[in-house]
Amino acid sequence: MKFPSAQKGYIETQALHETQEIVKETSTFFILELTVLVTYELLERVMSYGENVEVIAPEPLRETVISRYMAALKKYEWNFRMEFV
Repeated sequence: MKFPSAQKGYIETQALHETQEIVKETSTFFILELTVLVTYELLERVMSYGENVEVIAPEPLRETVISRYMAALKKYEWNFRMEFV
C-alpha cells in the first residue's frame, strides 16, 4: 500500500498489522507491505484511509477497492450535477 509521507507517524503508531514493513520511502510517499490474508476487516480498514492510500497489490484487493469507490461515486455524481449545474 502506498501512503503519503504525512501519514507515516499515524501508520507507525496505529499499525495495520504486526507484519507491516516500510519497503520504500521517498520525501512524498512510502510503501507499506503486509503479510496477511485479505479479509473483510482488512478491506474496511484500507477503505478507512480514503484518499490517503493506494492499494498496489494484491490485484484482487486493488480491484475491490476501486469497485467500491466507483460505486460510492455513482451515488453522489447525480446529486452533485443537480446542485451545481
